[in-house]
Amino acid sequence: MVYPLQKIGGVETWIREISKVLIRKGYEVLISEPKYVFKSYREKKLYIWFKYKPPEDVDIIHLHEFSLHSLKSNKPIISTYHGSTWGRFITLKSYSAFISGIMEKIRYRLSDINIVVSRESQRWLPNSIYIPNGVDPRKFRPLKRKKKESDSKIKIIWRGRYVAYKGYPIICKLKKIFHVVETPIVPYSKLVEIYNMADVFVLPTLYEGMPMTVLEAMACGLPVVAYNVGGLPDCVFDDINGYLVKPGDLKDLVEKIKLAYENRERLGKNGRLLVEKIFNINYVAKRYIELYESMLRR
Repeated sequence: MVYPLQKIGGVETWIREISKVLIRKGYEVLISEPKYVFKSYREKKLYIWFKYKPPEDVDIIHLHEFSLHSLKSNKPIISTYHGSTWGRFITLKSYSAFISGIMEKIRYRLSDINIVVSRESQRWLPNSIYIPNGVDPRKFRPLKRKKKESDSKIKIIWRGRYVAYKGYPIICKLKKIFHVVETPIVPYSKLVEIYNMADVFVLPTLYEGMPMTVLEAMACGLPVVAYNVGGLPDCVFDDINGYLVKPGDLKDLVEKIKLAYENRERLGKNGRLLVEKIFNINYVAKRYIELYESMLRR
């Protein structure tokens, strides 16, 4: 698994969790984690791009980011795209994503198999295979919670980086209307408790692949209200497990949060069922194992 890992993040969570499943099934998994101390994440990313060399005795290289020496290794290459960087560049006019987008295009052309986690990404990465993200429904689950009399406001939860396109400015506005459950950096094992403190999960992001946070919230029985962007239409279905809102429509976002709260039991149960049947980490791992085995048989 090749990626410039940080301590937290959706891709990091995906890599670590699916690696655990693969190891339990008897596969040896190596994760690119250089022993150097980097001054910044940008420096680490550039290292993965141009300097990182995969071990020579691996059978398959699974890329989640561009890696020059991996692509030149003559090993079978499978690439997963957790959203399209080129798509973010075009959609949001995010010029900071331009170079990464170019690297994404090169990786796409040089990989043997390309996987996307959302159907929207297939627009930018055609002829790729769609495999959604997944979480462990045994780990993320609803907990019994007593409603306190003081809980007069609807409790919403949002998890993401504190940047504009992830929706943080919108969350700041929602704080005037709802009680927002704060999510500081906490141990991964504590997330279940935090999700279960809220009534509705809200994600007013402007661009996403398929957020692990949404799937975690669904597994915990929370309805989801999100902007209709990226891979969110692949996992959030109107009046089934939540509601999708046109980006920028704050009035409708507020109304849908209230509607989700009113229907939270039905929507939450449906979301939980979707995780158990579709967005399940074990199902996702099975799909990848089938691809790994097919590559080795070539």
